[in-house]
Amino acid sequence: MSARSFNGHCYSTPRRYSYDVFLSFRGEDTRHTFIGHLRHALRQKGVHVFVDDDSLRKGGEISPALERAIEESRVSIVVLSENYAGSTWCLNELVKIIQCSSRDEKMIEPVFYGVDPSEVRNQKGAIGAAFEKHERRFGENVGVVEKWREAMTSVGNLSGWTLKTNECESTLIQSLVKDVLGKLHRKSFHVADYPVSLQHHVDLVHSTLRGNSVVGLCGIGGVGKTTVAKAVYNLIANQFEGSCFLTNVGENSKLWGLTRLQEDLLHETLRGVNLKIHNVDQGIHTIRDRLSQKKVLVIVDNVDHLDQLRKLVGGPNWFGPGSKIIVTTRDEHLLVAHNVPWTHKINCLHDQDALQLFCWNAFKEIHPRIGYENLSYMLINYAKGLPLALIVLGSLLRGRNISEWKSTLDKLKRIPNEEIFNILKTSFDGLEEHEKAIFLDIACFLRGKSKDYIMGILGACGFDSVIGIQILIERSLVSIEYGAIQMHDLLQLMGWEIVRQESIREPGQRSRLWSTDDVLYLLSNSLGTNAVEGIVIDLPGPEEVHLGDNAFANMTSLRLLVMHGAHFSGAPLRLPSGLRWIELPGCSIPSLEFNFGLKKLKEVNLRGSNFERLGVGFQHLKHLKSINFADCGRLLEIPDFSTVENLEILILSGCNALTKVHESVGFLPKLVTLDLHSCSNLSSFPSIIKLKSLKTFVLSGCTKLKSFPRVDENMPCLSDLCLQKSGIEELPSSLERLVNLEAIFLDGCKNLTCLPPSMYKLHCLRLLYMSNCSKLGKFPELVEDVDSICLPYCCSSWRSANLMELVLRNCNLRDVHNLLAPQSFTTLRGLDLSENPFVCLPASIGRLFQLDWLCLEHCGQLQEISQLPPNIKYLSVSGCKSLRKFLWLSRVSVSDMRQLPFLELIDFSNCHNMTWFADGPSAEGVRATSVDIYFPGSEIPKWFSHRSLEGTICFQVPWDRFWNCKSFTLAVLFGLEESLTQECGTTDGTIDYNYSITVNGRCIMDGRYEMQCVDSDHLWLFYGSQDLLWSHRVVEYQLHGSVCLMFSVVVNRAPSNVMLKSCGVHLT
Repeated sequence: MSARSFNGHCYSTPRRYSYDVFLSFRGEDTRHTFIGHLRHALRQKGVHVFVDDDSLRKGGEISPALERAIEESRVSIVVLSENYAGSTWCLNELVKIIQCSSRDEKMIEPVFYGVDPSEVRNQKGAIGAAFEKHERRFGENVGVVEKWREAMTSVGNLSGWTLKTNECESTLIQSLVKDVLGKLHRKSFHVADYPVSLQHHVDLVHSTLRGNSVVGLCGIGGVGKTTVAKAVYNLIANQFEGSCFLTNVGENSKLWGLTRLQEDLLHETLRGVNLKIHNVDQGIHTIRDRLSQKKVLVIVDNVDHLDQLRKLVGGPNWFGPGSKIIVTTRDEHLLVAHNVPWTHKINCLHDQDALQLFCWNAFKEIHPRIGYENLSYMLINYAKGLPLALIVLGSLLRGRNISEWKSTLDKLKRIPNEEIFNILKTSFDGLEEHEKAIFLDIACFLRGKSKDYIMGILGACGFDSVIGIQILIERSLVSIEYGAIQMHDLLQLMGWEIVRQESIREPGQRSRLWSTDDVLYLLSNSLGTNAVEGIVIDLPGPEEVHLGDNAFANMTSLRLLVMHGAHFSGAPLRLPSGLRWIELPGCSIPSLEFNFGLKKLKEVNLRGSNFERLGVGFQHLKHLKSINFADCGRLLEIPDFSTVENLEILILSGCNALTKVHESVGFLPKLVTLDLHSCSNLSSFPSIIKLKSLKTFVLSGCTKLKSFPRVDENMPCLSDLCLQKSGIEELPSSLERLVNLEAIFLDGCKNLTCLPPSMYKLHCLRLLYMSNCSKLGKFPELVEDVDSICLPYCCSSWRSANLMELVLRNCNLRDVHNLLAPQSFTTLRGLDLSENPFVCLPASIGRLFQLDWLCLEHCGQLQEISQLPPNIKYLSVSGCKSLRKFLWLSRVSVSDMRQLPFLELIDFSNCHNMTWFADGPSAEGVRATSVDIYFPGSEIPKWFSHRSLEGTICFQVPWDRFWNCKSFTLAVLFGLEESLTQECGTTDGTIDYNYSITVNGRCIMDGRYEMQCVDSDHLWLFYGSQDLLWSHRVVEYQLHGSVCLMFSVVVNRAPSNVMLKSCGVHLT
């Protein structure tokens, strides 16, 4: 495809016209008077005028030549005289002029010559009389006359020139010619040679301007903001009394001052009027005075300071009604601060459009040439959709051979293109010094990291990170994507180049080092200088880093040190005093020395490093806030931290060799997080803690830790206490001083023998997990002076003052009478007592009126359940093999389920001492709700009216029986294959299956279920209430004498020795 066949709107140059002005008039009224004088005046000013002659007027229809003349004229002057509407020729001309104006937004100048505009607008007087004649003449062709009327109304609504009888024509002609000249001489701009993806933005801005007086365009430098503004200007400027495009306002205001820009604004909008502005305040007054009644279009391009907007386009009352302002800027905050009502952010091109734009500039074709495909894609990836880069690189490589392309690519990887670099760098140059430092830190070290992590580093380094990052976002220099801070590749390259240019030949003289080779060379040869502020390298694998005797000695400005996976050798690792952030994860550090002057250090992260002890100097880090020694497998002990008084975070998780934590750790006033998860050899911990700021406390997996420390004062901030799988034997009575504790995790504390009664005083506790506390034996008695207790499962909808869920699975509870005493847990909604050896469930459980679910799985000695809460919905007694009596029943039937009206699911799987469902539901005993039941059984009950030995059953039901059916029951039998059971042993895993019911081929119900592993044949029974049937009964079924009902079951997943044996349906 050649360049000439570019598909899209051509914005490269303004449209070329054959004529400046087209004159539309009624010859007999004005040809030799007004039109003659007007044509002469226009031609004297060099205006190319089209005036038709009588030879073109043949019949009522205008000739193709005349249509072309209208289309190829920039301005149409329509002289509406008394007899204008009497000519069908003139009316057809007017229709064509209105059409071109609507489509191409051409200018129309109406002249009301001896007629009132209202007569034209409403077709009254002589104009109206002419239309009455047309209606009589074209009676059968009403559409033609209606089209003429619409055109006449449209032109009558335009603001124009009125010449009354006996008024001076020459005065009006002079004014009209001056106005036309202003419109004809208005500037137009070259927009783009190849306007890929431009039309979308132009259309969006154009449509938005219809409802907004001010529109802002923002985005990264080189993304096309000015290009869009130019295209919109060219499109709509002719609709305004005056227009002005102030280019590159930010730079020009610095070169010439705002007064010069105010003068330019007035000169352009007033069409050549020269006004001298002596100061900015005078300029503001003059702009408001001269333009407040004019409809103008003003483009303020590339603004970089709020003052520029305030002094050039101030408030909404500066310009006349219908005026439009377009502002382009790289700083989105300027638009917010100036109260711009609508902002459009222009983003980089998608890959397809980017490739197209690049190819047009590189090959003058829409696709890459053969042999250049891969190189083109590499350059597209380099440019990352930035139009400026695509145009510059495409033009640079046009006509060059493949070797030159490859050479250019290699160079771009090391040094950015100068033209692209300089344009992007203007955004950087506009930043304050601390904002520049933040940008360079992100570009060189932190791009792609989480926002919180970056904010932590920047804050530790003394930067105002919140406002700093926000400014970078507003100026399109960074963005936040999925919680991480990102930036365009070319902006990162620009940042790298800025640092490289600090010292092109000596890396040790640069502020930031991220090249592994550079860093290793400098450290081994002690070539660092006080210019170095940050070192961040991530070694691909464990690698030796040889330290010279004074590796860091000269780096007095070093504030950030991050090295992953370094194996230090040579001299001891002596850290410089100016460090704010140290991160050496996975490093081998034979000797770590902390300088006594490290007074500014805020964070130390040595996660996974293999040192044994901390040097003496560590105790003097008074401003240290965070320590992360997680997974430091050789660390033996934590020394005296009493002087590290500002410490907030101490992470020691996974330190398997750690045996002792110094007593001082229990008295750190600002400590918020203390994490010793999986310190499997920890046996010595502070005996007393006074940690008033602590929020999270983790001792889970500390299997050798036997005692929990005494809480010596109220700790109001602690919310989570994690002790899972620890060796804790008991909790102290001082636990009550954790006054705002919300969660205690005690799962797997196999040595825990008792809980203190004082825990009932933890009124904010929301979650208590203590499954598999096999030595617990009993729950503490409720003391009389405690009015209420709170052990709720954490859920935002639950009130914190009442227990909602309690999980005591496998806690060796032999007696739960005390636990379920009438005065306790009255608001309980969920209770799990599974795997405990109690024999019976006390009748007091019936008083838990709000209990929704009860889990009693694998309570092997449970024999009787005498009462259940009346509102219970879910009950599981799976695996209770000793259970003989359920409520008042020794056998269970569907009819009996009506005694528990809210029950939705009951699981009796692997309960073999109960008798199951000798009879079916009766018509009198129907339930209002549905229920699922699992229980042992070897066959579908005989009372089922329809049974099948397969997974599908289909049968006919008379219509009247289906209509009057009160309920239905479904059954599925899952059996064990004996040969496979002997071969495989017991079953393992769940049975996952789907069911569906169709009536006359239409599915009316379906669902998916899971049944726990079973040790014998089991049944799933579903009782469906009448409301389920009623909800699906439709009139169309009455057209048939019977209903075809089909029930089918499909097993998705099951143990290898489990099979579906049969199914059944029963209608009641």
